[in-house]
This record gives sequence, C-alpha cells and structure tokens, in this order.
Amino acid sequence: MKQIEQKKISSLIWPWILVGFLVCLGVFFRFYNLDKKVYWIDEVYTGLWISGYTWNEALKTIANRVVDINDLHKFQFPSDEKGIFSIIQVKSVSNPEHPPLYYLLLKLWLEFFGDSIWVTRSLAVFASLLIFPCIYWLCRELFEPRRVALMAVVLVSVSPFHVLYSQEARQYSLWTVIILLSSGMLLRALSSRTKFLWILYAVTVALGLYIHSLFALVITAHGVYVIGIHLNEVSIKPFHLPRQLISYIIATLAGIMTFVPWLYLIFSNLSSVGRNLLSFSGEENILYLMAMWGFNFSSVFMDAGYSFRYVEHFDLGVLISYTIQVLILILAAYSIYFLYSTTIQRIWLFIFSLIVIPFLCLAIPDLLLGETKSGIGSRYLAASYLGIQLAVAYLLATKMGSGFYKQRIFWQVVSSLVIMWGIVSCVIISRADTWWTKIGDYYTPRVVRYINNANSPTLIISSSSQLLTLSYLVNPYVRFLLIDDPDKIQIPHGYKSLFIYRASSLLNEHRLLKDFTLEAVDTKGELWRLRESP
Repeated sequence: MKQIEQKKISSLIWPWILVGFLVCLGVFFRFYNLDKKVYWIDEVYTGLWISGYTWNEALKTIANRVVDINDLHKFQFPSDEKGIFSIIQVKSVSNPEHPPLYYLLLKLWLEFFGDSIWVTRSLAVFASLLIFPCIYWLCRELFEPRRVALMAVVLVSVSPFHVLYSQEARQYSLWTVIILLSSGMLLRALSSRTKFLWILYAVTVALGLYIHSLFALVITAHGVYVIGIHLNEVSIKPFHLPRQLISYIIATLAGIMTFVPWLYLIFSNLSSVGRNLLSFSGEENILYLMAMWGFNFSSVFMDAGYSFRYVEHFDLGVLISYTIQVLILILAAYSIYFLYSTTIQRIWLFIFSLIVIPFLCLAIPDLLLGETKSGIGSRYLAASYLGIQLAVAYLLATKMGSGFYKQRIFWQVVSSLVIMWGIVSCVIISRADTWWTKIGDYYTPRVVRYINNANSPTLIISSSSQLLTLSYLVNPYVRFLLIDDPDKIQIPHGYKSLFIYRASSLLNEHRLLKDFTLEAVDTKGELWRLRESP
C-alpha cells in the first residue's frame, strides 16, 4: 500500500520538477551573455529615445568631425539635461508608431539601476519571465487539464523566439506579456460576467496599445472571437445584442479611447511613419514570402540560425535544419486540426483567431503592396506564435496522457524532441554574437573584428544609426567620422588606419577620395580601407 502511495506521489511531483528544471534553463538562456550580443540598430533607436534627443540634435554635435565613443554614448542613455517627458516629445515626432510606455519604463529603470547594455536589456528579460505565469493562467482559462498549461510553460521557456526577443532592449517581451494577460482577462470576464473584470480588460487594452500600436491586431482577434461565440444570439429584427457582447464593446472602446491622444500624433506624423516603414518594402516574390512565413513559424520551436537571407553554403547542417523545421510545420498544422476536432467552439475559435487574424492583417497588405512586414518583421506576429504554441501544447499534453501505451510512448518521444530542439536552438543562440533577426547587423561582427585588429583605426561612415551600433562593439581607442554632408568635409590626413563603412555614396565622391586609394576588405563589401596615395 505504501509503495502504491509513493508511486502516486512520485507521479505527481516529477512533472513539476521537470517543468521547474526547464523553466530554470529558460531563465538561464535569457540572462546568459546578455551584454555580449550585437547592440543592433533597433536598440540604438531605443537608446536615442530614452536619452531624449532627436537625430537632428545628435547630428549637430557628432557630424562632420572626428569623435570618440564617449561623445556618441551621450545620446544613448538618460541624462540630467532631458526629463522623462522628453521621450514623449521625441517619439511623437520621429517614431510615433512605437508608443512611449515601454521607453518611459526603461528610462526609469536605467535611472534606478545605472547605465549599461546589461541593465538596458535586463528590463526586457525580467518582463519575459512574466510570460510563464501568464501563459499558464491563459491555458487554465482555456483547458481543464493542468498538464496542457505545464506543457505551454515549457514550450515558451525554451522557445528560440522568446529567448531572442527577451535579450533585446525593445518592447516585444512586455508586449507578449500583455497579449497573454489581456487574452486571459477576456476569457475570465466572459465566463464570470463581472463588471470589474471588464474594467481590468479595458486597462489591458489601453496598456497593450501604449506598449505597441500593433496590439490593435490582438484587439481585432478578440473581437472576431467574441462575435463568433455570440453570433447565434445576435438578432437584427428586433435588434438585440447579447449582454456579454455589449460589455466587450464598451470595455474595448474605453481602452481604445485612452489611446486617442497618441493616435492623433500618429496621424499627424504619417510622413514620418511612412519613411520608417520603407525598410519593409521589397521585391521578393510570393513563394519567397511564403517560405519566410514557414521559416518564422517553425523558428518559434527550432532555430539554428539558417535564415534564407544569410545562408552562404547549402550544406548538411542547413539541410537537417530545414528538414526539422518542415516537420515542425507539419506538427503545428496537425495540432490545429486536432484542436478543432476535439475541443468546443469556445476553445478552438479563440486560438484560431489569435493565430489567423494578426497574420492575415499583415500578410494580405504584403501580398497586395509588395512589402515584407509579415516576413522580415517576424516579431510583429507574436500573437500568432503564441496561438501556435497553445495548439501544440494542447496536442502534446493530450496525446501523452491518453490512448494506447505505444501511442503515448510515441508522443512522449515527439514532445521530447520538440523540447530538445528548443534547447539546442537556445544553446546555439547563447553562443552567437548576432542572429538573423538583427536585420542589417548580421555581418557587423566580421567588420568589427577587422577594425579592432587595425592600428589606431578611424572609421568614416554616413549612417548615424550604424555609427552608434558600432560604438558598442569596437575597442575604446577607435575614432569615428560621421559625414552628414560630403560638401562640408574633407577626408582627414595623417591617420594610421582609415576605413569607410557602408558609405557607397562616399565612394562615388571622387573629389573627396582623390588623395587616397581604396582597398576592399573581405566583409561582404561593407568595409573599405583608405590608404594615402604616395
């Protein structure tokens, strides 16, 4: 009798121990080498915004003269010269599509804990830890078996996507938290019929919009879900709307109304928003865009870094990686079918809406306008990825706990492989100094290694954002010359090692380079060395 009780207790404890171990592993991956990754362009923008300066103000100080790293980092961390409301002023003009809440929190975070890359990124890491309890709660609202919630926690713990974006000084991990929190609050409000919960849902809507304007996609998904589950209760003649649908509409509108002041700033600066979105325009064909979609969705579970954009040699490693990712897509597709065939509408419609609506809202404009937001901007589909993870968690947890013995063993093996692929991906990511998600800065470490090996180098560059990115990677003795206007500058003489980085416009200025010869450095044509002509 005691042996039976011990086995029962053991069967209850071991899953929690295993989940605890994997969660601790996920926490470790999020903090490991946090300050060793390339501080890329998007994070440079973060630094500029929290400093309270605009690009024009920075250019007046650093352009067209030789500067060092200390001169540059003045525009990357909070200063006594600029108060907290300067962030709102800067963002309302330069990048209003990114609301200010996360950056206001980050400024306070840095003022309290100090200025460094580690501290700047740590806010996103600590925010990402809230994903674990939030997805657990959301699963408990959706599914009765506790094992589904535990499986979901494990999947997000070792997910390459969540680890990557937890290590960036951007709002995406906090945005993921509010997506989960808002979704759970919606489900709880619908089931409890309590006014106070609808007030809390309205608060999550407001917070979500002020963290990222694309939270509007999540609101749309929630709207489709609520209308879908109450559609048979809607009557046109006589006009009748279910009470829960009315409560949802009021709460959502209340949350959106709080965002109207910032929405006004976005529409007042549409030209600035348009310029910022130009980076997502492209000429990729539909097949290439679809391949990016598949790669992005599978990379939520397994990501060895073999993005289409940066694969130089199609070797065995690439073939194995792509094969596994195809298998993951098949598993994800089956999980969606299994969810639909084994759960009630209240469950499958919610997850379907979370997956499909945000994806279609970005993919359809891409197909019509020839853009690539849904492909290159993988981070914008965080809600869709969470939906896929919920579906896969339900599939794996259900299959492992039911069916014949051989079936349970098979799905235990599948679950182990999915978790193992996530862990292996996180190990690879933890050792890498850059990744395919850092668009525009994937090859930056190669350039930096060459510059750091030079004797007293001076780097000439025409992009202020790239200049600030490099300032975090090069040795302290490296000097910089940002050329904002070629008509106002002359290439300096007497320097031991002169380089031009990503400055194709300068290479065409023969007047500036008449006393120099150019030597291409083997870094994808991004770096050129200047030697004074004899």
